[in-house]
Amino acid sequence: MFVKRGKDVDIGIWRPDQLALRTYLTARGWTPEKAINGQRLPWPENEFINLPIHAISCKNPSAQPSRIEVLFNEASNGYFRFRRDLSITMPLADAIIHAKAGVSILAPEIVLLYKAKDLTREDNQRDFETVLPHLNPTRRAWLQAALLRMHPGHEWLGRL
Repeated sequence: MFVKRGKDVDIGIWRPDQLALRTYLTARGWTPEKAINGQRLPWPENEFINLPIHAISCKNPSAQPSRIEVLFNEASNGYFRFRRDLSITMPLADAIIHAKAGVSILAPEIVLLYKAKDLTREDNQRDFETVLPHLNPTRRAWLQAALLRMHPGHEWLGRL
């Protein structure tokens, strides 16, 4: 799963796959760092990162782009679990969409739920406006229920 935003690339993986990804990236010249409280710290080999840490940043001056961010996603028993509230779930078959190019992406309503936390970022509101017309009723209902749980009174609720 990945999203390209401006100058960087966001990659989403399942949390249990993190050590395999670390090995893969370091073998290709990437330097992984864990993100803790807005600070980037070295990510030692064989260190498994648990919640609440949910992202690593990797840099490689020889690559284009030279920095990527990896977001760890939670899943268990066939369900995606929203890391900010693990009771918010979605069947994995619905949580992952397979694009025509063969790339797997996180369902847009899940991405919007993450973005709903910070509407001071213009791109989060723009993404909502862009995606909303393409969400089917089932996906809209899921986002609405998740927003009601996470952000009661959120301004997007009236649009869903």
